[in-house]
Amino acid sequence: MPYNMVGGEADASLLKKFSVLYVEDDDEIRDQLAHFLRRRVGTLYVATNGHEGLLAFDAHRPDIVITDILMPVMDGLKMAEKIKAISPPTPIIVTTAFNETNFFLKAIDIGVDKYVIKPVNTDILGSVLAQCAHTLLSEVERRLAATVFDSSSDAILVTDPRNVIVSVNPAFCEITGFEREEVIGKDPKMLSSGRQDREFYAQMWKTLQQAGKWSGEVWNRRKDGEVYPEWLSVSTVKNNKDEITHYVGIFSDITERKQAEERVRHLAHYDALTDLPNRTLFHDRLQQAVIQAQRNREQVAVMFLDLDRFKVINDTLGHSVGDFLLQAVAQRLSNCMRQGDTVCRQGGDEFVILLPKVIHAEDAALVAQKILEAIAQPFHLDGHELHISSSIGISFFPND
Repeated sequence: MPYNMVGGEADASLLKKFSVLYVEDDDEIRDQLAHFLRRRVGTLYVATNGHEGLLAFDAHRPDIVITDILMPVMDGLKMAEKIKAISPPTPIIVTTAFNETNFFLKAIDIGVDKYVIKPVNTDILGSVLAQCAHTLLSEVERRLAATVFDSSSDAILVTDPRNVIVSVNPAFCEITGFEREEVIGKDPKMLSSGRQDREFYAQMWKTLQQAGKWSGEVWNRRKDGEVYPEWLSVSTVKNNKDEITHYVGIFSDITERKQAEERVRHLAHYDALTDLPNRTLFHDRLQQAVIQAQRNREQVAVMFLDLDRFKVINDTLGHSVGDFLLQAVAQRLSNCMRQGDTVCRQGGDEFVILLPKVIHAEDAALVAQKILEAIAQPFHLDGHELHISSSIGISFFPND
């Protein structure tokens, strides 16, 4: 096939990226082909026999080697054999006027990639060079893909069309706790936590078959039984017949991200010091309680509480003791509540208490008395015994 018909300008541009070693003992042939090659490849190294060629290869490590067979000092096949021992992936093109079976067989045994008969047709040689360049490029891409596969911090899982695991990367083993040998040949459902139902996976596979890809959040289980969230992307791999040959799943452990999101949500509704509901959450619960009370003709009680002499303690013993005291008060208030009641820290030493479903006003008064008694008990904090009291005001819906 003529050189200018294989990829055209693309092949010419590709060849400029590669270096070539050309070994030929015939001066005239060497000069002619060297002139041809210099205009087409990135860098050309020339040698007059196999020994020189081997030295040049050791010194420059060219991408492609072109060599004659019969040469003085060391023939081309002997040189090719030594080069293949040093660098098996290096493509070697043999040129010779001898069309004999034994040369072909020996070249095959050595691993010679291409064979061009003399007199060399430059179009054919250019075509062969382009083929070798494409092979090298494919090898580079394969090695790059392998490096990405092995070094990726995301777990990668590859299955065959029957959804049987054929390969996993080191990150997969690190995230799941499974060794490679424990999962090869298994179905990925061995990782399932059971949190997603059949309908979830049925919809996932439907999308995957229709669109060729799917991504979303999945809860899986590690080898030690721990359930964790992951962000999973699955893609199909097809051949030139549009047939699925593999499924590739890439996932990352998003436990820390989920925890961070949960902390942000928590801080948006809870006091950072006491972990009690803040004003925002309190008002939301108050609105719900009022709506429920209107519907069921019930009462809702709201109590406002502040601590007596708290400022004195805070100023004399320091803010850290004051913080410990507020945390201890919050705990005692929570212990006085029923399930469904809400204690909120408004700020400073002020707390608000929501009592939904109050039948009699006296019930709220009893709770208030219980709180006053609990707060009056001594607090032992940071080597100090503290005595405080509190004041409480009560209002009722719908009366107040």
